[in-house]
Amino acid sequence: MISRQVKTVGVGGVVLGIACVGVGVWFTMALTKSQQKKSELTSAFSELERLCDKKNFFPNADNIAKMSENRQTLEAWVVAATNQLAKSDVPLTAATPAGFKSDLEDAIREMVRQSEVQGRPARVAPDFRFGFDKYKGEVLPETADVPRLHQQLDIIKLLVAELYGANVVKLEAVTREVFESGGAPEAAAPAARRKNRPSGGGAAATAAKPSAASADGAFESQRFTVAFQAYPDTFAEVLNRMAVMDIFVVVSEVDVKKGDLKKEAAATAAAKPPVAAQPADEDAPPPVAQVVTNPPDEPPVSVRLVLDVYSFKGV
Repeated sequence: MISRQVKTVGVGGVVLGIACVGVGVWFTMALTKSQQKKSELTSAFSELERLCDKKNFFPNADNIAKMSENRQTLEAWVVAATNQLAKSDVPLTAATPAGFKSDLEDAIREMVRQSEVQGRPARVAPDFRFGFDKYKGEVLPETADVPRLHQQLDIIKLLVAELYGANVVKLEAVTREVFESGGAPEAAAPAARRKNRPSGGGAAATAAKPSAASADGAFESQRFTVAFQAYPDTFAEVLNRMAVMDIFVVVSEVDVKKGDLKKEAAATAAAKPPVAAQPADEDAPPPVAQVVTNPPDEPPVSVRLVLDVYSFKGV
């Protein structure tokens, strides 16, 4: 009979043999994978040598001279264009807080006066503030904020003049970026240059988004929003006027809502005196309903424009 010790040695030998076979298989697979990676590396290196063989990647003297000439031409053009654009900027006006408040009230009164057209309702309410509601009453700005506030006032005066010149029916709101300290915080978009919030000019004031970011400090922008009622041809005139202003204005967003023609027609019909009924003509053909549109008779559209006014730094 086989002793227990012999059996134990036999089982141990079998287990050891299986382990050796497993280790051998693992080494074989690792070696095969290593050979495959080596082959891929050798192939890639050969391809790199083929691409780099007898190739001069450095520009010659003629190319260097041409690139230098092109760079100088481009730099001169950038300087000329920037200086030309800088001429259209609205300057910063230094003043005391009380002086700015006086200029603001005078400008508001003048813009309200200009909104009055003979034979038509005023285009703004008497208490319209053109985006400066924050400084209503006895409130004065901080001295450090006055130059930019004055600049914003001058820009709004130019924008309002174009709206009046285009003959809008009604100016409903004017908003501006509020950069002053003490303003309520607003979540700004990631690309915003700074966090700002709009200041409303009337009951229909709408929120303006933060201004566009500057490019390497070459320019800055301030965002304004105007909301008004206008007929389609007047709306086109407004866009044309914005495009040719002396200041650099970009229309970033346009929101147009058409009025309810049925309600306008019902209101017009209700305002007309009743017409006496005529005796029916038995031989007349039955009436046929017709729908006719006439652009001059259509109600004005409600328009909201988001405007970015850019200022450029000259060299």
